[in-house]
Amino acid sequence: MPALPFKHSILIVLSVLLIFSLFITSWRIPSVGMALGLIFLLFSLIATGYTIIQKNRKACQQGKFPLSVSIKNTCLEIAAILLAMILSGLAGRYLSGIATSNMSGHLVKLTTGIGIGILVGWAIGLFIRLASSRFIRTSSGR
Repeated sequence: MPALPFKHSILIVLSVLLIFSLFITSWRIPSVGMALGLIFLLFSLIATGYTIIQKNRKACQQGKFPLSVSIKNTCLEIAAILLAMILSGLAGRYLSGIATSNMSGHLVKLTTGIGIGILVGWAIGLFIRLASSRFIRTSSGR
């Protein structure tokens, strides 16, 4: 069996532990939890941006796009990611607040809020992806 699945399973376990530690920290010490959450969010955004830049740079070097199209695609993709993150956060928080306002149990509120947040984020991500696909040129000629 190759070592690749083992490597990815370790990364998944570490990611879950990091997210769990952010939950525990934000529950116990809200100000520190907020700062760690913002750092984690910023790191995720930087990693996503780096991936987008590398993908478009590679396509430009292979001659699939001119430099101007590659720069345009990079800027539009990063803007779409930022827009999706902001809209998902705002809409998820608002809808979770409405849905969990009359609930009494903390665990039920937490699981319902997370579930609604994930569904709202997924729906907004699909919408942004469909909308941005009209502006971003892919290697298939679109």
